[in-house]
Amino acid sequence: MNFVEYYPRQPIIIGKKDLQVLRTLTRNRTMDDHWLVVMKVVDLEGGHWVWKVSLLTSNPEGIYDFNAKALFEKKCSTFHEGLDMIKDWEVKLLEDRWFEEKRVT
Repeated sequence: MNFVEYYPRQPIIIGKKDLQVLRTLTRNRTMDDHWLVVMKVVDLEGGHWVWKVSLLTSNPEGIYDFNAKALFEKKCSTFHEGLDMIKDWEVKLLEDRWFEEKRVT
């Protein structure tokens, strides 16, 4: 499975080994600048912890941190639900690159 558990204020540096883990299931090299991430963050509205799946972009060195802006994100109730969402998103990313047109699917 391709996932990272991400916590705010703790930058994640993606190295070559991590890149292999995060690459999509079809090993498509065009996806290197985009990361699907399962995050546990504090909800700004409610002030409690929630799970989210986000599509982030990394800089040319393959690094992203808590300052990275999500292109798209969606709340989920559990970590494993987030992993299932990632599997669906990976297929959509490869098929039509919906995030580039900011279409919500």
